[in-house]
This record gives sequence, structure tokens and C-alpha cells, in this order.
Amino acid sequence: MICLEFKRIVGKDLQQEFYSALDDHRTRLMEIFKAKRGNVGEHLAQLLQQMQSLDPTEKRTVALRGLPHLLGDNPTEFFKSSSDGDESFGQMDVGILLVNPEGPCQCQTSR
Repeated sequence: MICLEFKRIVGKDLQQEFYSALDDHRTRLMEIFKAKRGNVGEHLAQLLQQMQSLDPTEKRTVALRGLPHLLGDNPTEFFKSSSDGDESFGQMDVGILLVNPEGPCQCQTSR
């Protein structure tokens, strides 16, 4: 629903724009992750070690998974998954929420 509304208003594909922007910043994020020290640096180093391939999706995943560490947030509270009818995340200040539609998906994935 959000993807369709975004495309209607802006005339661009939301997922494509998101992935493009993430790819633009991913290299710099990885450099920042490698430069971090202390507890945060250890967590980020573990994430970077988990990256097994040069697959863009895997690199995007590592970049996104490192964000809460970099921002000082709890990673378990930062990423949530929900169904369409679940409104329990209304109090979330910042985070990434994946909503699993109860019906067929209306967004096209383009990577």
C-alpha cells in the first residue's frame, strides 16, 4: 500500500529508491563499521565477519543490521516484523518495520 501511494505521489518506485540510496551509502557505512572501536566495534566486526559473499543483498543486510549498533540502539528493538493488523509498534520512535501483508503483496521487489 505504501509503495503504491509513494509511486502515485512521487512517481518513483519506493523499494528501488531505498535500495539505490542504501547502495550509495553502503561503502561508507562499512568503512565506519571497520573504524569503530570498543564494544560497538566488536559487534560491528562480528557482523562484517558474517558477510560471506559479495552479494549485494548480503551487503545491504549487513549495513542495515549494523545501524542500530552505530546509533546506540538495541538491535532486538530496532528491527520488528508484523502483520497488517498488528498495531503494537505504534510507540516505536525509530526502527525498521517489515509488515507482512495478510493478502498478496502489492509491491514489486527490484534489486
